[in-house]
Amino acid sequence: MLPNLTAMAPEVPRVFWNEFRAMLDLDGFVKMMIPIYNKYFTHNEIRELIRFYESSIGKKLLEVTSGINQDSYTAGEQWGY
Repeated sequence: MLPNLTAMAPEVPRVFWNEFRAMLDLDGFVKMMIPIYNKYFTHNEIRELIRFYESSIGKKLLEVTSGINQDSYTAGEQWGY
């Protein structure tokens, strides 16, 4: 998520993003997310998701998702008018 934020705000100094990253409680966030994923996926499904996101197409999906979301939002705005 941070690479997307830094790309959207190139005027923000890198030192800010470094300090922001240092303040994040990533372990706490992961602990909050585990029950949510457990609600929707089995252990084996999570393992399959990990394999997918480690594959080349999974990595590409992660790289292009923000662009797809931005383009989809723009298309939705145009469609709604």
